[in-house]
Amino acid sequence: MKTRNNNFTFTKNPFTALFNQHLNYVDNQLSQVLKLSRKLVSARVKLDVLLSKYDSIVKETKKEKTLKKIEKQKKIISKLTNDSNIAFKKRARHAELSKHTYALAGQESAMKLARIKNKNWLSLDQSVKKSIDLGSNIEDKKEFSISFWFRTDLSQNDKRILNSGYKGSMSSLIVGLKSEKVFFGYRDSEEKYITQDYELNYSTNEWQNFIVTYNQSKFEIYINGELRDSIEDGFVGLNEEPSYLGSYQFRSHHYLGDIDELSLWKTALSPDSAQDIYNDGVPSNLVLHSEHANIVKWWRMGDKIKRSIAGSLIDHE
Repeated sequence: MKTRNNNFTFTKNPFTALFNQHLNYVDNQLSQVLKLSRKLVSARVKLDVLLSKYDSIVKETKKEKTLKKIEKQKKIISKLTNDSNIAFKKRARHAELSKHTYALAGQESAMKLARIKNKNWLSLDQSVKKSIDLGSNIEDKKEFSISFWFRTDLSQNDKRILNSGYKGSMSSLIVGLKSEKVFFGYRDSEEKYITQDYELNYSTNEWQNFIVTYNQSKFEIYINGELRDSIEDGFVGLNEEPSYLGSYQFRSHHYLGDIDELSLWKTALSPDSAQDIYNDGVPSNLVLHSEHANIVKWWRMGDKIKRSIAGSLIDHE
């Protein structure tokens, strides 16, 4: 189960400063990648608008001007793509170097460096209205992984921990609780809602980890690091609709408990990667995870550390 220990003592080690330097560089390059990605999306939208206008222009002189703008926009996109690839490679290189210094620092001190101060979480009940954006943060809406920790001392029935919207009253993806069971629900490619239940003694006031992955044709469900299910099926995908924490659209199915360390990944994590996240019930710094380069968002739920990767929900508590 997830435990919290904030009594860290950092022993002096010649590799400690080097480790932190590499890790800070990883953070900086990640910020650069995210910044360039946003610019790239904007540039592509602008190009689409220009291409659409070009097709409807009749005057030849106006067509030539628009064509020049299109070429200019293509060069901008090419440069942004190149800059993004460079930042991505630099991030991966320094992450690899940080692993080497992590090992050199010695197992005991390295573990202290890698662990994160984790003393805050988000407590949810009917009065708390929080949502996050999952779909617009990944290019491929049908390949991703979502991980989070939850804790409650109450047995609850048909309550929603995570509820991703689809359209109108429909949801695309749901993780919730039934009596001593966790359930996972999704909307298949024909928009039919499918649900599966998994036995879990969750009402112990101890932290539980839940991970769902999808790779275009198959879901995998991990609970506390253990693969509990593989579901081969189509999926409507994540979209730009909000993903609600602790309820169905703030209206019903209110979950009473805590949620923490929610992370979104742009690939389907492997069983070993899921085990690394669970880490025997002790959360670790995801920047050091073997698939760290695939992290899109990491909501720390109030723990203000430099290496958080998050949106507006971070540190609001």
